[in-house]
Amino acid sequence: MTQASFWSGSRVFSLVAVVLLAGSLRAGVTAFGPLAVRIGADVGLSATEVGALAASPVLAFGLFAVPTAPLARRLGFDRLALLSLIVLAVGLGLRLLMPEWSLWIGTALLGVGVATLNVLLPVLVKRDFAPNAPLVLGITTCTMTGTAALGAGLAVAITDTTGGQWRLALAASLPVVVVAIALFAVRGWRDRLGVASSDHSPHVNIWRSPIAWSVTAYMALQSTVFYTFVNWMPTIEQSSGVSEANAGLHLAIAQVSGMPLGFLVAWLMNRSRDQRIIAVGFLPITAIALLGGMFLPHLMPVWTVMIGLTTGMMLPVALGLISERAATAGDAARMSGMAQSIGYFCAGLGPIVGGGLFEATGSWMATLGLLLACVTGLVFAGLAAGRDRTLGASAAER
Repeated sequence: MTQASFWSGSRVFSLVAVVLLAGSLRAGVTAFGPLAVRIGADVGLSATEVGALAASPVLAFGLFAVPTAPLARRLGFDRLALLSLIVLAVGLGLRLLMPEWSLWIGTALLGVGVATLNVLLPVLVKRDFAPNAPLVLGITTCTMTGTAALGAGLAVAITDTTGGQWRLALAASLPVVVVAIALFAVRGWRDRLGVASSDHSPHVNIWRSPIAWSVTAYMALQSTVFYTFVNWMPTIEQSSGVSEANAGLHLAIAQVSGMPLGFLVAWLMNRSRDQRIIAVGFLPITAIALLGGMFLPHLMPVWTVMIGLTTGMMLPVALGLISERAATAGDAARMSGMAQSIGYFCAGLGPIVGGGLFEATGSWMATLGLLLACVTGLVFAGLAAGRDRTLGASAAER
């Protein structure tokens, strides 16, 4: 793709659409963490129940990712994205209502909508922006990180300035979703490139592919680290004496700080076919920060920012691996569905197990130890998934 064709009118429209889609995916999730203690107290939830509420969208990410590729084959990528954005909007709207059931159902619907959009994002980028897919994924993941940071950083401020209306904070990303719906409504009527029509390569059995499993492991472990981090780190900071507002601010700073590095690793992946060093090179920083949180908890704000720096790099690497290891948009859709289904289902257990470990031990050390174990696994998964190979290259995978 030439520079001129990349900046053509249709591609700029597509770029704006996928960036707004990316901007719809995380703020509704990350806004929960800084408010978890307040929501639990207001609604009357235990720590494990708060963890379950935090984990419900992530579990939905896992449960509803696999059907995305077959649905896209029938409806087309853009029409399915439009329907998923509408489900997401309904979920955010339900969170504004007072009954407790609306909080649970709205959060679950949010998870269903985002589950499909998570899978579609790298596929849309691979379809519309190859061979610049890793670079565009860097733009979209920076957008996801930025809106995630805004969701976390503004949650307490919105709640306090509205007289304690934390429901408004949980639904604050709704206007962005509405604009994304408008753009995908325009895209949807002209969607002509569903999986079936655009993919004529031999079918790859991803469930027998070592490449797909290594990419799935990387997605699962980085998602577990991220969602446990954003949901429990503000509470962990509060237990070490940090105020609720400052804990939310530190989480926002942590995620914003990771944005430039996330774009950097996406740029590096766009220039390199072997991505092993890129996938694992920053992980020792995460390990050091987690060890610091375990043994020097009075410096927890420092460790929070360090972890945020590195989690900002994990997602663009994970999505880039899906795009780079797949030869076609159809393969990318199937591998994205597999990686995000298994990956987010495992990740959804993170906040639940993290809260359960705290209740069982009375300390956050075990929760931080769980994250350290995940980072160790990421090293092995990254070394396997980052090799210069393509899904389906081996006859055993067909």
